[in-house]
Amino acid sequence: MQAAAYLILQGHSVDEALDLIRQRRPFISQAPSQRARLLQFEKMVRQQQHGR
Repeated sequence: MQAAAYLILQGHSVDEALDLIRQRRPFISQAPSQRARLLQFEKMVRQQQHGR
């Protein structure tokens, strides 16, 4: 989750971040609730970047 959040802050989407993580650690998986939380975090980051 922390690695995905960092990648989102670097400009990646949730799907891109998770794909990058899976490339290095294919055994890593997220629960649906974790993915949902990452999507919320991505939305918050994008809103802050656009001054909303």
